[in-house]
Formats: sequence, C-alpha cells, structure tokens
Amino acid sequence: MLIASCTKLITTIAVLQCVERDLIGLDDDLATILPELAELEVLTGIDNKGAPELKKRKNKITLR
Repeated sequence: MLIASCTKLITTIAVLQCVERDLIGLDDDLATILPELAELEVLTGIDNKGAPELKKRKNKITLR
C-alpha cells in the first residue's frame, strides 16, 4: 500500500485536536515540547565549496 503524503493528514488532525483541547497553541514555541528543535539552525545558503551556511534561528518554531 502506498502511503506517500497521507501521514501529513493524520499528523495535522492529531495536532489540531491538541490545539482544540488547549494542550498547545498555534503560536506556541514547539522547542519547549520538542527540545531537539531548539538547537536546529537555518540554512542561509551554500558557500563556494558546496558546504551549507547555517545560522541560529531568530524566530520561534510554531504550528502556523
């Protein structure tokens, strides 16, 4: 059975049920729930050698 992007729908429904139950807000920082997201850096480009250029995120990661 091909699942492909069907898991996005299931995940969205589950997350919106959490929002509906006031467990999390759409604008809450997800790094408080998923600490591994707190240290993620943002890709800003590729240098001349083909290596990624990363910097720390400025904004919080939200569901919106």
